[in-house]
Amino acid sequence: MVIMKVFTAEHRKHQLESIRTPEYRKKMSGIVKTRCQDAEYCKRMGEAIKIGLNKPEVVNRRSKSLKKYYSNPTNRKRMSDICKQVEHTTEWNNNVSESLKGRIFTEEHRRNIGKTHCGEKNYGWLGGVSFLPYSHKFTKHLKESVKARDDYHCRICGTEDKLYVHHIDYDKLNTAPINLISLCLSCHMKTNFNRNCWKEYLFYKNLNSNRMII
Repeated sequence: MVIMKVFTAEHRKHQLESIRTPEYRKKMSGIVKTRCQDAEYCKRMGEAIKIGLNKPEVVNRRSKSLKKYYSNPTNRKRMSDICKQVEHTTEWNNNVSESLKGRIFTEEHRRNIGKTHCGEKNYGWLGGVSFLPYSHKFTKHLKESVKARDDYHCRICGTEDKLYVHHIDYDKLNTAPINLISLCLSCHMKTNFNRNCWKEYLFYKNLNSNRMII
């Protein structure tokens, strides 16, 4: 037979007061430090924490609390200011990259990320120039001839994968051969920033190329 001990309100108050004393905190701090030096204990605690955090009810609860926290403009601004103060060194960027490897994003999550980075919300927004129409002369035949002229290689990195024909001066109506150059997807994305530098560099590449200008 198990006898349940009932604590009075006065007893509970006394217990709370005792654990808030500096002596008790110092004692518990020493116990925790000793335990944390035990590799087996740390491993066991880490596994227990992972199991607890991966429970569906815990994941849902944390997701709701985080959404509520980040929907607050004050909290978003505070987090933004903190991130700006962090020095984004190569080591820091590599650590962030490693921590994100293996993460699986749901389709809904991917769509939400896309919504937060499209249109005027994107830091590369230039007033909607990407929606301007191309010249009627910018045909499939012309693009294929530019790629053939460039030997089906990206003129920046040399890869043969996913080639696009890029307008060097960013004018979609200028289809002069010297204004067109073959770039892979990755390099094509890079040219959306520091446009003046890329314009000079790519014109120089075309002008000083041994390839015949079509």
